[in-house]
Amino acid sequence: MKITIDQYKRLMSILDRPFLYPGCVRKSRLQRFIDNFKWWAINGRVNEDDNLYGIDLVGVDWSTFLTHRQRIIDMDDARKKFKYDQLLNILDNKYLFALFCQNNNLPHPTILEFYSNGKREILVEGFLEKHLGKQNIFCKQTTGCGGYNVKCIKNKEQLDLIRTEWSDKEYILQEGVTNDSILSSLNNKSLNTIRCVTLSDGEKISVFAAVLRCGTSDSGDVDNVSSGGIVIGIDDSGKLMKWGNYDNPLKEKRTVHPDSNIEFLGFEIPHFKDAINTAIRAHQCIKDVPSIGWDVAITESGTILIEGNYDWGLQIMQMCHGGLKKQWDEFVKVWK
Repeated sequence: MKITIDQYKRLMSILDRPFLYPGCVRKSRLQRFIDNFKWWAINGRVNEDDNLYGIDLVGVDWSTFLTHRQRIIDMDDARKKFKYDQLLNILDNKYLFALFCQNNNLPHPTILEFYSNGKREILVEGFLEKHLGKQNIFCKQTTGCGGYNVKCIKNKEQLDLIRTEWSDKEYILQEGVTNDSILSSLNNKSLNTIRCVTLSDGEKISVFAAVLRCGTSDSGDVDNVSSGGIVIGIDDSGKLMKWGNYDNPLKEKRTVHPDSNIEFLGFEIPHFKDAINTAIRAHQCIKDVPSIGWDVAITESGTILIEGNYDWGLQIMQMCHGGLKKQWDEFVKVWK
């Protein structure tokens, strides 16, 4: 296999990216070139996530990381074998997901209204009149990810504007959810959620990895890393790991929250086991789908399931937990 000029230039530009781990030791440029060339030789493409994953850290083995391409291939094989495409509509559509939670007695924010091409269906009578302006209401297009089609509505003027701008869209109005006081101390500008990835072999559900998605002043009303949020790994005991990660390869990782200045390492997530059990219980209701990333909120009254994601974000999991190839390969062996 011959590397093209464009690929070579891309590889060299990745080597020019900054080191993101303050106080740690970076591999030499030569070693980083060798690692990246081996990655290209095996995978046929350069590794765009090299410094995000910390592969440039001394002692980190590039071969322990799962590639996006391999996960996609494995999931395509699973879809052909188990034919679960129709079930993905439940995860892709926020309105259908709300019905899924309702039918399976899973905790989920209340859907107040449903809109489809200008047609309005009121599901909870009188709620808006009583609560709009006193608590946050969220407008969410039924499809989409990354927090791009989510709007926080705080008054009638904003709601009227959304109804005009989204007149040809399908969307829901959803009651706002607030974190408990502990998670709010990290960041109170948005809801912070646990992304828990679970795996199913068709019968047994297991946990692959979990992270905390935390909002910042940059991300505003959402906690998505694609909107400027920060993501931190959660260990098996329910405590945060050391580094807070952005999905920007030019932005240095942090050991404290950029706004609250609270240290991540050792920060204990309240009701973590309950959140994991909620994710497992949800996956048991749709266990023909091999892997799902569940967004779970911790509130003063307990756990609430926000959504499920088929494309659950391999990048953020490996940014936080390091290479997950071995664990993934062991899972795939079960059904291949």
